[in-house]
Amino acid sequence: MTPKEQTVYVDLESGEVSATLATKTPPGLNYILRAGAKLNVVFHTDGVAEELEAATTGRFVIKPISGAGDAAYFLDTAWTLAGTGEESVYTFLGEMDSTALRTALATQKSEVFTAQILWKEPSETYDGSSLPFDLTIHTNLHRSDDAAPNVSSDYSFAINTDETAIEVSINGTSKGFIHLFTTAP
Repeated sequence: MTPKEQTVYVDLESGEVSATLATKTPPGLNYILRAGAKLNVVFHTDGVAEELEAATTGRFVIKPISGAGDAAYFLDTAWTLAGTGEESVYTFLGEMDSTALRTALATQKSEVFTAQILWKEPSETYDGSSLPFDLTIHTNLHRSDDAAPNVSSDYSFAINTDETAIEVSINGTSKGFIHLFTTAP
């Protein structure tokens, strides 16, 4: 299952990221490795949502908590804008996957990472940026080489020469013997 869209609210004055427009509660974002990821971003000032300048570009970056200097574990630079004015929602949509994320989650059930939203309005000299915020990425047990168990109809039984056992073979490979014992009725 691909998780439903998740939304964060970025205060344009402080850069603080929250779970709702009305509170300062940190977002509780959860994603699954190698599954679809949809993040909606609403920008606001004093609790009033607003649209950024036309042609503003954005980035959603994820790194390990202790690795701000590391390469991004996830980077999305293709957001879309839906709505206008106070109804403006910027959406990042993609697959939560990278070699670095796969390596980080190789033996972990989940891991907390840090993320940040950055944007560049055409009239501004410098990027705008949210404060860093935490999110959790959960492992995905499925791997691309996983397949359903092979149920074979190619099996055979052979009685050995002294008729004390039956050899069982599946797909031409011996799987062992079933030993026969006779007892008087």
